[in-house]
Amino acid sequence: LFTGLFLLISTFIGINLGRQWVEGTVWGFLVLSGSANLAVFLSRGFDLPTSWYGILVLIIVLVICPILRQLCFCYSVNSQHHKKSYILILILFTTIIWAGNIIHPFPDSGFSSHHGVVPLYIQESFALGHFVTIKDTAFGEGLMTSLFYPADLLGLVALSGWLGTDEVYPAFNAGSITASILTFAILSSSIRNHRLALITFFFLTIINFSFNSFFRTALGGNWGDVLMYLCGALVCYYLSQSARIERAFL
Repeated sequence: LFTGLFLLISTFIGINLGRQWVEGTVWGFLVLSGSANLAVFLSRGFDLPTSWYGILVLIIVLVICPILRQLCFCYSVNSQHHKKSYILILILFTTIIWAGNIIHPFPDSGFSSHHGVVPLYIQESFALGHFVTIKDTAFGEGLMTSLFYPADLLGLVALSGWLGTDEVYPAFNAGSITASILTFAILSSSIRNHRLALITFFFLTIINFSFNSFFRTALGGNWGDVLMYLCGALVCYYLSQSARIERAFL
């Protein structure tokens, strides 16, 4: 449910930015995640009630979109026609990533304990009515209380809490799934017109998922630093578009 919701909102933001399909959805997801994270920091910094959180996210998105459109996307792009082979690869990637995160045949217990940190923090924050700070904890000033947890998927999880869900971990999982799907979708888009390259990329990815534990952990195992990989994939996409290389540097 949350995976579909994040993709839907991201696509809408991408359309507003004047981008097409995969590229627009990637930008939409980054804008949504960044706005949600910024809203957490502002809410915590100014001790705002969590009931204002969703409205603050919306305001930030509405401010960022026109700025991006004016500074980065002032020229419209031509309509793209996607081949059946590219659509098929996208469907296969989506199915494999979603199933791998849901079923998760390799629990990777070495880091799975960290999965509870962000959801528990968000649930406790919404129970208190404001985002938890050091003064709300039983700990003194120190490393763990000053880090305030990684921002990567924190905002999206908080957004699910604002929507009223009692259990916010599904949003954490969905954020990871969405980012991984979009990472491979935008990379595939770079070679969408070359069937052999597309098929080769697909099978190399499957081989890495099967035999490379770090690759599988980071991109198919509910990892929390997925926005970093997504941003890198977007840069690779722009580097492959010679006429638009200035955006890669941006």
